[in-house]
Amino acid sequence: MPDVARWFGTSLAPVQWSLGAFLFSYAIGQIVFGILSDRYGRKIPLLAGVLLFAIGNYMCVVADSVQMLIIGRFISGFGGGTGSVSAFAIARDHWSGTALSRNIAKIAGCVSIAPVIAPIFGAMLNQTAGWQSIFWTLTILAILLLGWIASRLPSNRSLALQTTSSNQSIQATFITILRTRSTRIYLVANAASFSALFAFISLSPGLFIDQLGTSPELYAVLFATNAVVMVLSSFILARLVEHYSLASLLGPGSAFMLVGGVVMLLVAASQSFELSIAAIIVPMMLTTFGIAITMSVSMSGIMQASPGYAAKASSVAGCSRFICAALTSFFLSQFETTTVVPLAAAILVFSCFGIFSYLRLRRSGFSNSAADKLTNTSAQAASSSR
Repeated sequence: MPDVARWFGTSLAPVQWSLGAFLFSYAIGQIVFGILSDRYGRKIPLLAGVLLFAIGNYMCVVADSVQMLIIGRFISGFGGGTGSVSAFAIARDHWSGTALSRNIAKIAGCVSIAPVIAPIFGAMLNQTAGWQSIFWTLTILAILLLGWIASRLPSNRSLALQTTSSNQSIQATFITILRTRSTRIYLVANAASFSALFAFISLSPGLFIDQLGTSPELYAVLFATNAVVMVLSSFILARLVEHYSLASLLGPGSAFMLVGGVVMLLVAASQSFELSIAAIIVPMMLTTFGIAITMSVSMSGIMQASPGYAAKASSVAGCSRFICAALTSFFLSQFETTTVVPLAAAILVFSCFGIFSYLRLRRSGFSNSAADKLTNTSAQAASSSR
């Protein structure tokens, strides 16, 4: 962002607005493309969204003012919102029960890894080829993705129309999603776990680089350890869902987040609040493991409870997830990163939301089996109608 500000001869604030524009439009785009995906099938809205993503990023490449950059970021964010919505909805179209949970774990792992590894590659591109190279790379990747979707993804418009509740208006469908008790509980856990990850993303540069004086290269390595943990957690969760219900796994995931936050505070206190790499990264690995488990389990629970409107349910989850993450980043940016306390406090707060969600689910007795029965009943009804 400082490089972009210098390029346009402006202050840092307008450039920071471009990130806010991206996050806001990404959240709204998920709602819009969720509606379109359930109505017109997965392929056409996905192609349209990726095309907008490519156009927005190319506008950033050729931008001759910071205002054009902000517009380009807004367009790319809006189009990019189709990605996670379509991925989860396609999984819901093809799997149910344990198989759905196993594949949701893989997708959620990718969703969690992306904001961890993306800044690393972005920094490398910025240092070697300038900030425009970041948007050139995104534009090229979007074009390649367009070709892959067009040639490989089957059109399943008929499936989307069969599973969508055609007798419900769009507003009524969203109300149905939000009125479903288990869905609301899983939405809270999903947004909380993702916000905990964004707390680390927001505060870690100030902690590692500004306070500890680590080099950008070392910071990239330390940052990447979270991606490794997320990959491992996805493999572990894919095995666990075959033996345990989603509700039961939400508790351990939130507990790992809580333990990570507590350990971070205790280690910092034992060193009289002097920062060290180990005091941050070790408890953060515990937290990241819990985040990955909680995100995957909660997303799977949301999709299990929404057999007839998978894309809309996915869009609600994605929109709430990114709005909460954006608010978290803004709130934490007001604190000085001289200690690890703000990060540890944020982790503790969000882990409590996860534990609260687990207790609510346990009290209601909701489990995988109930969701599976709902899924199987819907599948049988669809087969009968065909």
